[in-house]
Amino acid sequence: MFAIAAGRSNGVMVSLVQVPWRSGSPQAVFGVVEITGEPANDPGRERWAWSFAIRPLAVVTDLDRAPPVEAAGIFPQSLWRHSHIRLTEEQFESARKLIEAAAK
Repeated sequence: MFAIAAGRSNGVMVSLVQVPWRSGSPQAVFGVVEITGEPANDPGRERWAWSFAIRPLAVVTDLDRAPPVEAAGIFPQSLWRHSHIRLTEEQFESARKLIEAAAK
């Protein structure tokens, strides 16, 4: 299991639903993970204080093969403005299918 750091939080929600990862450049989705543990906060860290245990389900190891966020119906401008966004079920399912196909 891995831990992933998250930025500032207005509240933490634990979910066992998989979430797509995205890369900063190019704007692409490259992994689907399952959150496997409770959120942890390290108050000694000024940035990225929250972390979660995760289990990778599908990862595209070559970012040149990772699908662009637009292919999943996600507007890149929304990612530029926020550290995270809430996806619709349709966006999530589209991203998951694209990632799984590219990870093969």
